[in-house]
Amino acid sequence: MASYPSAVVTLRTVENKNGVVYDAEKTTVLYAEDENLPNAEIVAIETELGTNPKGAKADVKTRLNDVDSAITGKQDSLGFTPENIANKKTTLADNSDTYYPTQKAVKTANDLKQNITLDASPDADHSADGPKTSLVAGIALVAGEVCYMGADGKMEKGDADAVANAFCFAMALATIAENDAGVFALPGCFVRDDSWNWGTLGQPVYLDTATAGGMTQTAPSGTDDVIQIIGIAITADIIFFNPQLIQVEHV
Repeated sequence: MASYPSAVVTLRTVENKNGVVYDAEKTTVLYAEDENLPNAEIVAIETELGTNPKGAKADVKTRLNDVDSAITGKQDSLGFTPENIANKKTTLADNSDTYYPTQKAVKTANDLKQNITLDASPDADHSADGPKTSLVAGIALVAGEVCYMGADGKMEKGDADAVANAFCFAMALATIAENDAGVFALPGCFVRDDSWNWGTLGQPVYLDTATAGGMTQTAPSGTDDVIQIIGIAITADIIFFNPQLIQVEHV
Protein backbone atom coordinates (compact mmCIF):
# COMPACT_ATOMS: atom_id res chain seq x y z
CA MET A 1 0.00 0.00 0.00
CA ALA A 2 1.37 3.40 -0.98
CA SER A 3 1.68 6.13 1.60
CA TYR A 4 -0.24 9.38 1.00
CA PRO A 5 0.32 12.90 2.31
CA SER A 6 -0.87 13.50 5.84
CA ALA A 7 -2.26 16.85 4.63
CA VAL A 8 -4.98 15.06 2.63
CA VAL A 9 -6.65 13.42 5.59
CA THR A 10 -5.91 12.61 9.22
CA LEU A 11 -6.95 9.07 9.97
CA ARG A 12 -8.18 7.89 13.33
CA THR A 13 -6.84 4.58 14.49
CA VAL A 14 -9.61 2.05 15.06
CA GLU A 15 -8.81 -0.50 17.77
CA ASN A 16 -10.36 -3.79 18.79
CA LYS A 17 -12.08 -4.13 22.12
CA ASN A 18 -9.98 -5.33 24.97
CA GLY A 19 -9.40 -9.05 24.71
CA VAL A 20 -10.32 -9.28 21.01
CA VAL A 21 -7.49 -10.62 18.82
CA TYR A 22 -7.55 -10.19 15.06
CA ASP A 23 -7.97 -13.42 13.11
CA ALA A 24 -7.73 -13.07 9.32
CA GLU A 25 -9.43 -16.49 8.87
CA LYS A 26 -12.67 -15.32 10.40
CA THR A 27 -14.84 -13.70 7.71
CA THR A 28 -17.97 -13.10 9.77
CA VAL A 29 -16.35 -11.06 12.53
CA LEU A 30 -15.73 -7.31 12.14
CA TYR A 31 -12.28 -6.28 13.39
CA ALA A 32 -10.76 -2.82 13.65
CA GLU A 33 -8.08 -3.87 11.20
CA ASP A 34 -10.79 -4.35 8.54
CA GLU A 35 -11.86 -0.69 8.97
CA ASN A 36 -8.37 0.73 8.54
CA LEU A 37 -7.97 -0.71 5.04
CA PRO A 38 -10.97 1.18 3.47
CA ASN A 39 -9.76 4.38 5.12
CA ALA A 40 -6.42 4.08 3.26
CA GLU A 41 -8.25 3.45 -0.01
CA ILE A 42 -10.35 6.59 0.48
CA VAL A 43 -7.17 8.61 0.94
CA ALA A 44 -5.77 7.15 -2.30
CA ILE A 45 -8.89 8.06 -4.28
CA GLU A 46 -9.05 11.60 -2.92
CA THR A 47 -5.37 12.12 -3.66
CA GLU A 48 -5.81 11.14 -7.31
CA LEU A 49 -9.22 12.73 -8.03
CA GLY A 50 -9.47 15.51 -5.50
CA THR A 51 -12.06 15.79 -2.77
CA ASN A 52 -14.87 16.71 -5.20
CA PRO A 53 -14.46 14.67 -8.40
CA LYS A 54 -18.10 15.20 -9.43
CA GLY A 55 -17.62 18.98 -9.57
CA ALA A 56 -20.94 20.76 -10.06
CA LYS A 57 -22.58 17.65 -11.50
CA ALA A 58 -24.86 15.22 -9.72
CA ASP A 59 -22.20 12.52 -9.71
CA VAL A 60 -18.86 11.56 -11.26
CA LYS A 61 -20.46 9.50 -14.03
CA THR A 62 -22.58 12.46 -15.18
CA ARG A 63 -19.53 14.72 -15.22
CA LEU A 64 -17.48 12.28 -17.30
CA ASN A 65 -20.37 11.79 -19.76
CA ASP A 66 -20.70 15.56 -20.17
CA VAL A 67 -16.95 15.88 -20.83
CA ASP A 68 -17.14 13.18 -23.51
CA SER A 69 -20.10 14.93 -25.15
CA ALA A 70 -18.29 18.27 -25.17
CA ILE A 71 -15.18 16.76 -26.79
CA THR A 72 -17.27 14.98 -29.43
CA GLY A 73 -19.15 18.20 -30.18
CA LYS A 74 -15.93 20.14 -30.65
CA GLN A 75 -14.54 17.44 -32.95
CA ASP A 76 -17.71 17.51 -35.03
CA SER A 77 -17.58 21.30 -35.35
CA LEU A 78 -13.98 21.08 -36.60
CA GLY A 79 -14.74 18.21 -38.95
CA PHE A 80 -12.64 15.71 -37.01
CA THR A 81 -15.01 12.80 -37.28
CA PRO A 82 -13.47 9.36 -37.70
CA GLU A 83 -14.85 9.29 -41.24
CA ASN A 84 -13.33 12.64 -42.18
CA ILE A 85 -9.98 11.74 -40.64
CA ALA A 86 -9.93 8.57 -42.73
CA ASN A 87 -10.75 10.62 -45.85
CA LYS A 88 -7.98 13.09 -45.04
CA LYS A 89 -5.50 10.22 -44.79
CA THR A 90 -6.61 9.05 -48.22
CA THR A 91 -6.26 12.56 -49.64
CA LEU A 92 -2.74 12.88 -48.23
CA ALA A 93 -1.81 9.54 -49.72
CA ASP A 94 -3.29 10.44 -53.12
CA ASN A 95 -1.47 13.79 -53.16
CA SER A 96 1.84 12.80 -51.69
CA ASP A 97 3.71 15.04 -54.14
CA THR A 98 1.83 18.03 -52.74
CA TYR A 99 1.97 17.29 -49.03
CA TYR A 100 5.31 15.52 -48.98
CA PRO A 101 7.61 17.26 -51.51
CA THR A 102 9.72 14.90 -53.56
CA GLN A 103 12.24 15.41 -56.29
CA LYS A 104 9.37 15.23 -58.76
CA ALA A 105 7.49 18.02 -56.95
CA VAL A 106 10.57 20.24 -56.90
CA LYS A 107 11.07 19.68 -60.59
CA THR A 108 7.47 20.69 -61.24
CA ALA A 109 8.02 23.91 -59.27
CA ASN A 110 11.11 24.69 -61.35
CA ASP A 111 9.17 24.02 -64.53
CA LEU A 112 6.55 26.53 -63.38
CA LYS A 113 9.24 29.14 -62.73
CA GLN A 114 10.57 28.68 -66.21
CA ASN A 115 7.16 29.05 -67.81
CA ILE A 116 5.77 32.26 -66.29
CA THR A 117 3.52 33.92 -68.85
CA LEU A 118 3.07 37.70 -68.83
CA ASP A 119 0.09 39.46 -70.34
CA ALA A 120 1.37 41.59 -73.23
CA SER A 121 -1.94 43.48 -73.25
CA PRO A 122 -2.65 44.88 -69.76
CA ASP A 123 -6.39 45.55 -69.58
CA ALA A 124 -6.38 48.94 -67.83
CA ASP A 125 -4.83 52.37 -68.29
CA HIS A 126 -1.66 52.87 -66.22
CA SER A 127 -1.40 49.15 -65.49
CA ALA A 128 1.51 46.76 -65.87
CA ASP A 129 2.00 43.01 -65.98
CA GLY A 130 5.36 41.91 -64.65
CA PRO A 131 7.78 42.84 -61.86
CA LYS A 132 6.80 45.84 -59.70
CA THR A 133 8.00 47.35 -56.45
CA SER A 134 7.37 50.19 -54.02
CA LEU A 135 9.82 53.12 -54.07
CA VAL A 136 9.85 56.65 -52.69
CA ALA A 137 9.48 59.61 -55.06
CA GLY A 138 12.04 62.39 -54.73
CA ILE A 139 9.81 64.68 -56.82
CA ALA A 140 6.11 64.72 -57.72
CA LEU A 141 5.53 62.06 -60.38
CA VAL A 142 2.69 61.03 -62.69
CA ALA A 143 1.98 57.66 -64.26
CA GLY A 144 4.24 56.77 -67.16
CA GLU A 145 7.27 58.81 -66.11
CA VAL A 146 10.55 56.89 -66.15
CA CYS A 147 12.93 57.41 -63.24
CA TYR A 148 16.43 56.92 -61.96
CA MET A 149 17.42 56.79 -58.28
CA GLY A 150 19.02 59.89 -56.76
CA ALA A 151 21.83 59.88 -54.24
CA ASP A 152 19.25 60.06 -51.43
CA GLY A 153 17.64 56.80 -52.57
CA LYS A 154 14.54 58.52 -53.96
CA MET A 155 13.23 58.32 -57.50
CA GLU A 156 13.83 61.27 -59.83
CA LYS A 157 12.64 61.95 -63.39
CA GLY A 158 15.05 60.69 -66.00
CA ASP A 159 16.50 63.09 -68.54
CA ALA A 160 18.62 62.16 -71.55
CA ASP A 161 20.46 65.49 -71.45
CA ALA A 162 23.09 64.12 -69.04
CA VAL A 163 24.50 60.72 -68.11
CA ALA A 164 23.91 61.30 -64.39
CA ASN A 165 20.16 61.55 -65.02
CA ALA A 166 19.87 58.74 -67.50
CA PHE A 167 20.27 55.52 -65.55
CA CYS A 168 16.52 54.91 -65.50
CA PHE A 169 15.25 51.55 -64.31
CA ALA A 170 11.69 52.15 -63.03
CA MET A 171 8.45 53.72 -64.20
CA ALA A 172 5.78 55.32 -62.00
CA LEU A 173 2.40 53.61 -62.41
CA ALA A 174 0.33 56.30 -60.69
CA THR A 175 0.53 59.85 -59.40
CA ILE A 176 3.01 59.91 -56.50
CA ALA A 177 3.61 62.95 -54.29
CA GLU A 178 7.13 64.02 -53.39
CA ASN A 179 8.53 61.91 -50.52
CA ASP A 180 5.65 59.42 -50.76
CA ALA A 181 6.03 55.75 -51.61
CA GLY A 182 4.35 54.44 -54.73
CA VAL A 183 4.26 51.52 -57.13
CA PHE A 184 6.82 51.39 -59.93
CA ALA A 185 7.18 49.02 -62.87
CA LEU A 186 10.56 47.30 -63.09
CA PRO A 187 12.37 45.91 -66.15
CA GLY A 188 10.44 43.07 -67.74
CA CYS A 189 6.97 44.64 -67.46
CA PHE A 190 4.42 45.19 -70.18
CA VAL A 191 3.06 48.67 -69.40
CA ARG A 192 -0.04 50.37 -70.78
CA ASP A 193 -0.74 54.09 -70.84
CA ASP A 194 -3.66 55.27 -72.98
CA SER A 195 -2.05 58.69 -73.48
CA TRP A 196 0.79 57.14 -75.50
CA ASN A 197 0.62 56.98 -79.29
CA TRP A 198 3.64 55.06 -80.53
CA GLY A 199 3.88 55.19 -84.29
CA THR A 200 6.40 52.45 -85.09
CA LEU A 201 5.64 49.13 -83.44
CA GLY A 202 8.46 46.73 -82.67
CA GLN A 203 10.98 49.59 -82.49
CA PRO A 204 12.79 51.13 -79.51
CA VAL A 205 11.40 53.78 -77.21
CA TYR A 206 14.11 56.11 -75.88
CA LEU A 207 14.51 58.35 -72.84
CA ASP A 208 13.54 61.85 -73.93
CA THR A 209 15.60 65.04 -73.79
CA ALA A 210 12.72 67.48 -74.15
CA THR A 211 10.53 66.29 -71.27
CA ALA A 212 11.95 64.99 -67.99
CA GLY A 213 10.61 61.51 -67.33
CA GLY A 214 9.30 61.30 -70.88
CA MET A 215 9.97 58.90 -73.74
CA THR A 216 10.30 59.24 -77.49
CA GLN A 217 10.82 57.02 -80.52
CA THR A 218 13.41 59.43 -81.88
CA ALA A 219 16.91 58.68 -80.64
CA PRO A 220 18.53 61.72 -78.95
CA SER A 221 21.13 63.32 -81.22
CA GLY A 222 22.36 66.44 -79.41
CA THR A 223 25.88 66.80 -78.09
CA ASP A 224 26.30 64.91 -74.79
CA ASP A 225 22.77 63.48 -75.09
CA VAL A 226 22.43 59.95 -73.72
CA ILE A 227 20.83 57.29 -75.88
CA GLN A 228 19.06 54.99 -73.40
CA ILE A 229 16.62 52.48 -74.80
CA ILE A 230 13.68 52.29 -72.38
CA GLY A 231 11.70 49.58 -74.13
CA ILE A 232 9.97 48.39 -77.27
CA ALA A 233 6.62 49.65 -78.59
CA ILE A 234 4.18 46.72 -78.66
CA THR A 235 1.03 48.65 -79.55
CA ALA A 236 0.19 52.34 -79.78
CA ASP A 237 -0.33 52.45 -76.01
CA ILE A 238 1.74 49.53 -74.67
CA ILE A 239 5.50 49.11 -74.35
CA PHE A 240 7.69 46.29 -73.16
CA PHE A 241 9.53 48.18 -70.42
CA ASN A 242 13.14 46.98 -70.40
CA PRO A 243 15.52 49.93 -69.85
CA GLN A 244 19.15 49.33 -70.82
CA LEU A 245 21.84 50.32 -68.32
CA ILE A 246 24.75 50.39 -70.76
CA GLN A 247 24.58 54.01 -71.90
CA VAL A 248 25.67 55.53 -75.19
CA GLU A 249 26.56 59.22 -75.15
CA HIS A 250 26.15 61.19 -78.36
CA VAL A 251 29.11 63.39 -79.29
